[in-house]
Amino acid sequence: SKLYGKNILNFLQLIISKEGAIHLNWDDDLVKGSCITHDGAIVNERVKAALVNA
Repeated sequence: SKLYGKNILNFLQLIISKEGAIHLNWDDDLVKGSCITHDGAIVNERVKAALVNA
């Protein structure tokens, strides 16, 4: 849908610089919430909880 496409575009514009490099701002709630792992560790609290309960 158009709304889904617009959301994806906005998110990509948030994490990709004008030069085309990926830049993850870990202070941004959207970036932090959509990331599952970083530097080999699970950083998403919902995923951590699901794995503990599995």
